[in-house]
Amino acid sequence: EAAGRYIPLIVENVRGAIPWVGKRMLADESEWFTLPDEIKARLGAVVPAEVSLFAFGGCGPLHACAIADAVGFRRIIAFPFASVFSAFGSSTTDIRHTYAKTFGVKADRAADVHATLGSFREQAALDMAGEGFPVENAVLAAELRVVNGGKSTTHALDPAASAGDISSLIGSGVLDSLRFAAECPVPHWTPTAEKERVTGAPPVKATRKVQWDQTGAIDTPIYDALAFRHGHSVAGPSIVEAPDTSVVVGPGWNLTTDAYRNFILERR
Repeated sequence: EAAGRYIPLIVENVRGAIPWVGKRMLADESEWFTLPDEIKARLGAVVPAEVSLFAFGGCGPLHACAIADAVGFRRIIAFPFASVFSAFGSSTTDIRHTYAKTFGVKADRAADVHATLGSFREQAALDMAGEGFPVENAVLAAELRVVNGGKSTTHALDPAASAGDISSLIGSGVLDSLRFAAECPVPHWTPTAEKERVTGAPPVKATRKVQWDQTGAIDTPIYDALAFRHGHSVAGPSIVEAPDTSVVVGPGWNLTTDAYRNFILERR
């Protein structure tokens, strides 16, 4: 907007000059969802029918089928601990602290870089102690990014390196940055697959009148998520109730359980 008036924007010209901007502009328009899949693919977009939708968070599995129907996804994966799935993902990583500083200096400033490296080691010891780990248990790593003749090179650096070591790695170039990391491995839970595969559906927990956009209010089977085993399958419309969320299986969808008790929903 300029001087209180909008400047006309020719979308095709923008897309040609900056492809990702043009794609994003089109993706934001309501008519995007009415475009044929081949047109979307030509624009470099993801075709929903060719990928899976991950549903997590407390409300993810609740709304997944409705969102998939609106966008065009035909496969959804929901998880047995959906409401804490992001936290679970964090628990699968080791404890890691990363430190970095940009310098833009030559080898004659190696002493300054060495001092910073020492401060990173000290801070890492404090941070790891705060996490409950002695720094002796941490794996330390450092690297220098050096620019020479317009070319950038990353050099591994001994975390206990001297100023002389740093100066040698910089050489005739310019030190762009120093990065330092401290990482402590922690035990991780590894999910195990169920070897036995069952068939059919688990027992119906209850039947309730549920209002569906496609059918109106109808008697709908309610299942207990904890009763599902590898191979169990139910058809929508139905609802699978878990302690922390509900998996809504919309009309026209089937839900099956894989060996890890993930819920796989597929459009019929």
